[in-house]
Amino acid sequence: MHQVGTRGLSGVRTLGWLLFMHCRFPVEIILFCARWYCKYGISYRDLSEMMEERGVEVDPVTIMRWVHRHA
Repeated sequence: MHQVGTRGLSGVRTLGWLLFMHCRFPVEIILFCARWYCKYGISYRDLSEMMEERGVEVDPVTIMRWVHRHA
């Protein structure tokens, strides 16, 4: 029986953090926006307005870049 070590998982976690290393916004905000855009198919402008209602000011173009990069 072949055993899977944790060494491979730590590499995946490190790679995941590299994707968000120089981001101005918290990772949770980026992932929420990308998820909501993909799941509900709303426009970037509407999603930007939704985030503004929650106290996060983000440009629709920024959300588009997040979706292209992380979705």
